[in-house]
Amino acid sequence: APAYTNLALGIDWTPAKWLSVNFAPLTGGYVIVKDAALRESYSMGLKKEFEGKTDIPTDGSQFRSARFEFGAQLKVDAKVNINDNFSYSTQVVLFSNYLDKPQNMRVNWDNRLDWKLAKYFSFTLTTNLIYDDKIMIKNDKDIDMYPNGRQRIQFKESLAFGFTYTIASKK
Repeated sequence: APAYTNLALGIDWTPAKWLSVNFAPLTGGYVIVKDAALRESYSMGLKKEFEGKTDIPTDGSQFRSARFEFGAQLKVDAKVNINDNFSYSTQVVLFSNYLDKPQNMRVNWDNRLDWKLAKYFSFTLTTNLIYDDKIMIKNDKDIDMYPNGRQRIQFKESLAFGFTYTIASKK
């Protein structure tokens, strides 16, 4: 959770073989959170039957499972082969929701460094950065000041060591 779906109408510009910029001023889509326990953290909003009531369940079932968003998206992709053994790729996606606080941007930034160590071995380092002002993250250290959580930057890193062997095919 969550799943992000979108359909965008815009323009794609490729100023160089290694760089692509896509700007879509008309982007619509859904944020889908199937896990009921996470819906409050993703600011999914109350279901119609629970709006204005005080006696509602607290298991997450009172929140909607999907939210429609309509806005603008800017996506920049770059892939550089440094040499035969090193390659670097990055993607930045910025989204502004026209329907709710358009000045706040959702940011997704992915980076990947691939290194071919030898004929059969490779090393990959991947980093992901996410910021979304609608995602409320709880932390035990500041639960007194922010009982419902607060916006935070999320990081994810992964390190992979691989073995690759190609079985020859018939020509």
